[in-house]
Amino acid sequence: RSLISARKCFVETLKSMKLLHEGMYYVLQEWYDYIEEYHSIQCDLIIYLQTTPEVAYARINERSRKEESKISIEYLKELHKRHEEVFIEKASLLPAKVMIIDGNLDKEEILNEFKKVEDAIFQN
Repeated sequence: RSLISARKCFVETLKSMKLLHEGMYYVLQEWYDYIEEYHSIQCDLIIYLQTTPEVAYARINERSRKEESKISIEYLKELHKRHEEVFIEKASLLPAKVMIIDGNLDKEEILNEFKKVEDAIFQN
């Protein structure tokens, strides 16, 4: 998670699905604008853990956390669509290179994938 994904994926998805009041949307936009203008937050690499909505939904159900109980598959599909748009289709507009890791793998396999690219991640 990052400032980029919070602003361009999560907030925009909530707005488009009418789950975020218009006034709150503008407050959040002002907050993000303030952070960008007055705080030097630099990004030299974005790691996109690309996971299908179906896998994410199954993991949410497996965890069975009360705070995640109202997350719908429709919300996850919209969120995934937005992530794909931001981190793949429009990746050239981002302030850093995007590295994609398959998030559909199980935990052990994901750890192995991270180990394979560890040097590339930490050289940035």
